[in-house]
Amino acid sequence: MPRPRFSHIRVSILSIVGFACLLGLAQVLAGPRHTASAATDGDARLYLPLVTNGPPSCPDANVCITWPRIDAEVSGHIAIRGTARDERFLFYKVEYALSEHQVCWGVIGDFGHSPVENGVLVEFDTTRFPNGVCWLRLTVVDQAGSSRPPHQVRIVIAN
Repeated sequence: MPRPRFSHIRVSILSIVGFACLLGLAQVLAGPRHTASAATDGDARLYLPLVTNGPPSCPDANVCITWPRIDAEVSGHIAIRGTARDERFLFYKVEYALSEHQVCWGVIGDFGHSPVENGVLVEFDTTRFPNGVCWLRLTVVDQAGSSRPPHQVRIVIAN
């Protein structure tokens, strides 16, 4: 008796998940857009955090988001800070996922093509996203195309 094949089921599930990701991203991009503005001149602000606590727990100091902190409540335009480096550095990327399940990841801004040490990795406009849980993920890729284990931080968007 031939064994049943489940490859078509796996493809269907992946297709449904992929479609859900695209649908969710389309809803975010089609939603209202707000900008934080300065009270005096109307220019958009970028909020750079003042880090007063010690560094977060990072398994690898070369791949580490230092701000925002785990479970930080954020709003407006923020700068995601940290370290992204490797001896054979090629690029880094910062991604987001808009749920606890972390099914769909989207890239924030552009890939970084220069190492960063305790600096701004990328700017993130949280006003383009719904309030709620958001995961950030930093990945560093080397010249061989390998990546170190990514660093993830759970935050809460509250605009």
